[in-house]
Amino acid sequence: MMSYTNTSLEAYLGVDINARQDEVLSVLRRSEDATCGELAQALKTRISSVSPRITELRKHGLIYDTGKRRKDPESGRNQKVYAITPGIKGSS
Repeated sequence: MMSYTNTSLEAYLGVDINARQDEVLSVLRRSEDATCGELAQALKTRISSVSPRITELRKHGLIYDTGKRRKDPESGRNQKVYAITPGIKGSS
């Protein structure tokens, strides 16, 4: 599996990726998919810090809502599951 660096994504897609967005993408590359809560836990931060990055990455077309839902262990609420858009990380 090929993965792109922050710089190559910027060049390839013509979008600026900030450090927090790159961290979210890195977690998704390793885990295949994740909820906002799972991303926040992996990054040791709050959901309120991750949620805006998800919105930004979705607007850039770098990640998408898989249509799956997983229950958050803390809140008990179902959360959307996100993944890197196919082709962005070199996957088929």
